[in-house]
Amino acid sequence: MKLLRRIDPADVVIEVFSIVLAILLALAVNGWQERVRTDNAVKTLLANVRDEIAQNRTLLVSEKEHHLAVYHTFEALSAHQHVVTLGEFFNTFAKANPTGFHPFQGESFAWDVMRSSPSVDAVPYDTRILLERTYAEQALFINQNAQVLTTLEVNDTARDPDYYAASLSMTLDLGDIVYSQERLEGLYDTALRELPK
Repeated sequence: MKLLRRIDPADVVIEVFSIVLAILLALAVNGWQERVRTDNAVKTLLANVRDEIAQNRTLLVSEKEHHLAVYHTFEALSAHQHVVTLGEFFNTFAKANPTGFHPFQGESFAWDVMRSSPSVDAVPYDTRILLERTYAEQALFINQNAQVLTTLEVNDTARDPDYYAASLSMTLDLGDIVYSQERLEGLYDTALRELPK
């Protein structure tokens, strides 16, 4: 019975304490590693979204002057009531703006990837709201562009005796696009200012 010696309670407490301490340290290291991974993923996602917004802004601004010129041409043509038909109106417009109205094709791939990532929960709430608003405005602007382009294509061959009312309507639509374009540019600028570099 010499093998069964008496166990000192202090030794048991020390042994249990060291096992618990080792487990707690392992959990802390694991949590720290997970936070680092999540922070790196968030930084990468935000950098990709920032790059995408910068590219979209560049595209938007490159078309801004042209769209403003298209709007002013429509406005000037609408002021003259001597054009007889809508077809002639659009022929005059086509001569003044040979490249026509350019559709905006902003990208949202990086944003879609970020929204579907589990790391999106680590993105600050205000940043997510700003990005949601920016990309919602971008989607609205793209749809608005598509509608105006469709109207331009349909009316290009139309022979509407009431060309003046139609041209005024188109001028208002183009004015809305110019306004929306400026608002979207402002949202892009805000997002680029707020997002980390």
